[in-house]
Amino acid sequence: MRKKPRARTRRRRAHRTAARPALVACADPVCGRPAPGHIACPHRGTCRGRRVLPPAP
Repeated sequence: MRKKPRARTRRRRAHRTAARPALVACADPVCGRPAPGHIACPHRGTCRGRRVLPPAP
């Protein structure tokens, strides 16, 4: 098996970057801060209009 050039390896790995988390505006009209979708808002502790977690201090 031949040794692969460093440039070829790095060119292949250049596309393997970490994706940024998809953030959406909080559904609570009072908050509206960016929060990850499909989970409770970390700032207000609400999910789809219901309080499910204690709010962050």
